[in-house]
Amino acid sequence: MPVNSINNISFSGRNIEKKEAKRARKEEYYKWVSQNQANDALKLSLGREVDDGKHKAAEAGLAVVSMLGTLASLVIKSNVIDKLSNGEQYTKKIINQNKAANFGFVASAVALIASNIVKNHNIKEADKTANERGFLSAKDRMKMKSAESNYIITDEIYNSHVN
Repeated sequence: MPVNSINNISFSGRNIEKKEAKRARKEEYYKWVSQNQANDALKLSLGREVDDGKHKAAEAGLAVVSMLGTLASLVIKSNVIDKLSNGEQYTKKIINQNKAANFGFVASAVALIASNIVKNHNIKEADKTANERGFLSAKDRMKMKSAESNYIITDEIYNSHVN
């Protein structure tokens, strides 16, 4: 004979049903996250491939400049630290190298910020024509009250463009 409860602790199927429902909600959420990523990528490019490509190339170029500037600054800065640790006088050459390293860090930060500005401009431009091209803009998503309606609409848009 199966045991259904011990000391008023139920071992009935309700806990299993709750776990299944929770797992299903999590799977639906993860599916929605994936589809949102796909929708956003399609929204940026579909129907505006050239503009998106220009923005992506500029964004990547600025990111590379930022990385190279940071690396160059670190190399210069380590050279200054080596010279100072070897007991060299703090001469004008070391001061100039330190200024160059600091300038490199600032220039890298500016390039990184510019890269983000280009990315955000691309997203804004895509949002302007999103509805005309069959996608949801950021404003449209914010207007949705329930997660379920968001899942359903995102699923429909995803299927209409991908399938």
